[in-house]
Amino acid sequence: MSKKILIAEDESIIALNLRTVLVREGYEVVATVSSGQEAFTAAIALQPDIILIDIDLAGDTDGITTATRIREQLDVPIIYLTDKVDPPTVARIPTTKSHAYLLKPCDEYKLRLTLEITLYKHSVDSKIRESEQWLSTTIKSIGDAVIATDEKGHIRFMNEVAEGLTGWPGSEAASRPLTEVFVIINETSRLTVENPAERVLREGKTVGLANHTILIARDGTERHIDDAAAPILDPDGNIQGVVLTFRDITEKRQAQQLLEMKERELNDFLENASIGMHRADVNGKILWANQEELDIFGCTREEYIGHHLSDFYADPQDAGTLIDKLHTYNAVRNFETRIRR
Repeated sequence: MSKKILIAEDESIIALNLRTVLVREGYEVVATVSSGQEAFTAAIALQPDIILIDIDLAGDTDGITTATRIREQLDVPIIYLTDKVDPPTVARIPTTKSHAYLLKPCDEYKLRLTLEITLYKHSVDSKIRESEQWLSTTIKSIGDAVIATDEKGHIRFMNEVAEGLTGWPGSEAASRPLTEVFVIINETSRLTVENPAERVLREGKTVGLANHTILIARDGTERHIDDAAAPILDPDGNIQGVVLTFRDITEKRQAQQLLEMKERELNDFLENASIGMHRADVNGKILWANQEELDIFGCTREEYIGHHLSDFYADPQDAGTLIDKLHTYNAVRNFETRIRR
């Protein structure tokens, strides 16, 4: 399908020559206008693929002002036509995000080449923007916090989850060293933990956060976190930065700490109980025993743990009988036997 071109040129002879050349080259000229307002109206109505616009258009608005208005409404590549190369004019061109400019009268070869390059570059830029938008949307929507840095460890991007956990708005954190925003300490020692991004930049490989790491937010709030940091590599394998992902595991860590405390309490209770207790595997190998049981058998822990129950029964067959009963998933409430100290 031929590309649609809008020509905005107030010199009729130049406009006619441009139209003739473009049609001959296979382009579709959707309109030829001579003023800024006409160019704006035509661009909005006709949605061209590319616009050729004279910088010194007739009317109240020149080509640069008109191009600025159009770019605010449409993502369309613009090529300026001008017979001026004075510094003030040239300085205004980049501010409108135009793709190129041509000196009048236009050389046919340069015109064709500039059009091809401009259309190709715009296509590539559009794909890059789509990819960046897709990636940005994906990162913003995931549940983990994400921070990306440059090769010096300065922050380039934070998603909303990272902003919430660190207490730093992305706009304020941008370009700051990661160590200033992502402050982590060890839960037990309270000493500063090495920032994972520094390790990635130094070692060039993915690293995980140390266990029991606490993130200190900007307002002093402390949260238990975990996860990892990985290098951002260019096609040649050179490190361009670091991406750090982490999540708030405060509730998980608190539950773990509570479980650990309950286990210690249970172990203390079992260890200090006034009745002998032991735990064995399904084959009768003793895995654990409390002190009261060791005293009953007159053994040290080393002499008892790891041995088979039958080693301490006066009749070893009693141990086999007991194990057989337990294998049927029946509780054995009373089992009388004689033991050997």
